[in-house]
Amino acid sequence: MSQYPQVVLFSGHTHWDLKSPDALFKGKFTVVNTSSVNEPMTGDGKGGETALAPEESEGLYVEVYANRVVIQGRDFYRKQWIPEAKFTVPLDKK
Repeated sequence: MSQYPQVVLFSGHTHWDLKSPDALFKGKFTVVNTSSVNEPMTGDGKGGETALAPEESEGLYVEVYANRVVIQGRDFYRKQWIPEAKFTVPLDKK
């Protein structure tokens, strides 16, 4: 995928919460963590992970434009946006 810098890969298998500093990785293409609507995880302070409270639920709202992708994290339990998870990914034309 490194030949296509406009690629945005969404990955949710880890369940990591959207406040994680690694929620977005920009290299030769972009990778975005999607968290989880069921049992998001966070760091346990010891290099491992722990589940957030059972009612926690997160996801992404994605808008695609000709020159950018705007991604916003949403806290479904509290019905509010997650400020740490607002990203704009410019779409470089090849």
